[in-house]
This record gives sequence, C-alpha cells and structure tokens, in this order.
Amino acid sequence: MTCQRQTVFAASGKPAFARARGHACDMARGNGACSISGSQACPRGHKKLLFKAAPPENRLSIQQHGLRPGTWASYGEPGVYMYRSQLFAENWIGSEPMDVWEIDGRCLELFLDPEDPDAAVYTDEAVPVERLRLLGTFLEGEPYEPGQDELDEWGISA
Repeated sequence: MTCQRQTVFAASGKPAFARARGHACDMARGNGACSISGSQACPRGHKKLLFKAAPPENRLSIQQHGLRPGTWASYGEPGVYMYRSQLFAENWIGSEPMDVWEIDGRCLELFLDPEDPDAAVYTDEAVPVERLRLLGTFLEGEPYEPGQDELDEWGISA
C-alpha cells in the first residue's frame, strides 16, 4: 500500500503530517512498537531514521542531554529540526564542519518544516540520548577529521 501525505493538526494545533514518507506513523509513544501490529517496524514501511546536523562544539551537550527544542527559530516554530535524508545532513550548507546525528524518529510527533517540507521535519519534543547515534563530522558532504588542514581562500592547504 502506498501512503499519501496529508496535513492534519496535532493536539497542539500545529500542522502535522501522517502517512507521509519518512514518518513512522501509528507508532505507539514510549515503547517503540506499532499501535496496530505491535511490530518494531511501521506496518506501512515508513522509515524511522532522521538526521540532524549540529556544530561539533555541541557534541558533549547532545551526548549528555539529547536534542532539546530551542526557545526560538530563525523561521517557523522553535523545535528540533531534522532532515529526512542523511545526504542532506552531511551536505549542510556552510563553511564549518558539522556533526551528523542519526535519530530514531519512531514515536515522535513530527511537523513539516515550513521552509522545506519535502526535506525536513521538526518536533517540539526533546529527543533522548538513547535515540541518537553520532555518524561523524562532515564538511560540505565529505568526512572531516578535527585538525585536518584548513584551506586558505584560494583552496591551498595552509
């Protein structure tokens, strides 16, 4: 069965989505099992993995406290914003290296990212440490090692 995205409204009154690619709909909160089948996998075959790009200087805090919704956002609602694709997270647009985190997104109440609903979602819930795995540090899509030679403005190793 193919699921179609549809906008619904969560208890908070914010636009949410159900039966959309990348969202583990019908997953019971707390136990990681589907409320329909009891399975660990969504019966509709939805992915459970989401991805987050975050500055390496936030790594220790994330490892200790998980991901917490911010109190403001440059656009949209404050929350934890996540990519649906690992590739998007690894190719974070910027000149600084970013840690990429894999997130078990089952049971999270997810909302469409108002700027890019096809690529990202967000939640207003905290994401606990147990649902996170550090995949590595990336700079413009390439693995990055701390201490790696920096390039000057001409692209030449310093």
